[in-house]
Amino acid sequence: EIYEAERPIGIQIFGDVIEVMRTAAAIVERAQPTLLDINYGCPVKQVACKGAGAGILLDLPKMQAMAAEIVKQVSIPVTVKTRLGWDHQSIKILEVVQRLQDVGVQAVTIHG
Repeated sequence: EIYEAERPIGIQIFGDVIEVMRTAAAIVERAQPTLLDINYGCPVKQVACKGAGAGILLDLPKMQAMAAEIVKQVSIPVTVKTRLGWDHQSIKILEVVQRLQDVGVQAVTIHG
């Protein structure tokens, strides 16, 4: 339950399976937050090594497809938290932001 005094408020989700993320987005929307945030930035090994969090930066087409499905699933703004890249040799933030913008993500927060 979200109380009016807590607004504006966002709920963040992360995962590596598009259909599961669509379902999570629908559940989030029922709570009526101000926005839904997708975590494409978590570097924790147990998360990233499964292709979730920052791990999705190794598969930009999947990252874009997942974001697109989430944006289509909900009527609230969708934002993304991400990183400059998977590592110092694979900084692709401009491509990441363009792909996210192209599918309707409203804002991106970037970890350096």
